[in-house]
Amino acid sequence: MVQQKWLMAGLMMGAMALAACGEQEPEVATQDESAQACQQAQEHLQACFPERAAQSPEGCTVESAEQIMAMNCDQLQAEASADSKADGACNPWYWWLCSGSGDSEPEGYTFALNISVCETPLCTVNLFGEDRSGAECGKITLENERGEVVATDYINDYLASGGVQGTGDGFRDLDLPAGNYVAKLWKRDGTQAVTTKDELAQIDVTLEANGEVTRSASSFEILRTEADLVRACSDVRGSLTSTCSGEQMNDEDTEWGWIIRLDGTNSEGTYMGLKRSRLYYMQDAHSFQFLRVREGDYVISYIEVDVPSWSRELNLTYEEYEELVERYATGNEVVERLEITAQDIEQEDVELVTKALDHQECR
Repeated sequence: MVQQKWLMAGLMMGAMALAACGEQEPEVATQDESAQACQQAQEHLQACFPERAAQSPEGCTVESAEQIMAMNCDQLQAEASADSKADGACNPWYWWLCSGSGDSEPEGYTFALNISVCETPLCTVNLFGEDRSGAECGKITLENERGEVVATDYINDYLASGGVQGTGDGFRDLDLPAGNYVAKLWKRDGTQAVTTKDELAQIDVTLEANGEVTRSASSFEILRTEADLVRACSDVRGSLTSTCSGEQMNDEDTEWGWIIRLDGTNSEGTYMGLKRSRLYYMQDAHSFQFLRVREGDYVISYIEVDVPSWSRELNLTYEEYEELVERYATGNEVVERLEITAQDIEQEDVELVTKALDHQECR
């Protein structure tokens, strides 16, 4: 079956086998007429496949464009997915093999491998789907037949704020030759994880010549005890108290009086986070949390801000917090070094000592 990532230019070539593979009849249309017809066909394709970038391939004619225009979206989608269209090296659906045009290159292979964290060897998936918690930041490598690592992904290792340390979105746009590969799941100590069947955690992956990806399984199934060894990061939690001229600040002013920054480097990239504390009534403390922090050296900064009430909004993005710091920072900042060790990563949470701060811009 032809992948959608190939079909935009392929559809435009649906009636162009002669232009690509054999002698071509003289065109009676002018270049302007051909260009206009091909542009209309391209726009028609774009409307039918909005998630793809439609292109007008080299050699497009009025006749081939009109055949595209004559089909509605359902017909075009059916043609694109028909197995019968994918045979022969010079089949127009494989226009890039015979037209000589370099306008559209394959985007590459994209696929994801999930993880099921199991309580028992039966690994029964609950009604809400696979449980991917408990093995965050674990490494998955893709190796070729020579055992060379050609790509790496990290389990659920995205960042909601700044920083770069893996997307957790799977293997994306891999520029690799078709062939057989193997994906392996690793524990943080560098040894390969094992499945619920006490086998090495690996999945055979075949990258097909037509752009498809086939896998021997879609998910690594491991016990929770093994997931604890795969997990390569922990959440960092902290809390603070704040005074103003020696008097305890009220809850709202404390929550908007300080923005906490965590940034640093680790083995897989950089980490940058911005948070503000929030009152946690169960502990009667103003708490904050940074997710998925790997072993490494970091700097944690408590930045005093004087944010007016009209700029206090909930659920801010990293960029919005940056803007608050830029606009409302008072210049008072407490900076400390923070080391996250291998022993810290063994825990699911790293608890920081409560920080006592004095707000100098008293309200």
